[in-house]
Amino acid sequence: MARRAWVALLAVVAVAGCGSGGGETPATAAGATCDSAAFLPVLQASLDNDATKLHIAEANVRRCQKGYAEVAAVPDNAACKPGVEYCYDTATVFLEAIGDEWTILDVGTGVSCQDSDLSDKLRTACESLAHPG
Repeated sequence: MARRAWVALLAVVAVAGCGSGGGETPATAAGATCDSAAFLPVLQASLDNDATKLHIAEANVRRCQKGYAEVAAVPDNAACKPGVEYCYDTATVFLEAIGDEWTILDVGTGVSCQDSDLSDKLRTACESLAHPG
């Protein structure tokens, strides 16, 4: 699914979630923990869409530290009918911790820290997550 379509499905979200490193670790400076199980309901609440049969099945924490997280939103493709509809790729989700809650900065199948048109917030997230810029 294209980045714009993912973004179109995204609602304004404040969520609980992550921590440091790249897996399940205790806490960030922002006070949130990096627990992959905490991300699944967050991603489902903001991305699941019954009309398009998009349902997030897994949340895989790629990196999470200093109040920012990069998470893979893995869709359930049980309803996938190749060449017809309802087949989705894993999307990358960047989040920022505000206190103990997370807000989504960007989401898409093609979003990365190597994009030439990063917003200031996403650039800060990428630098905090130690991505090459």
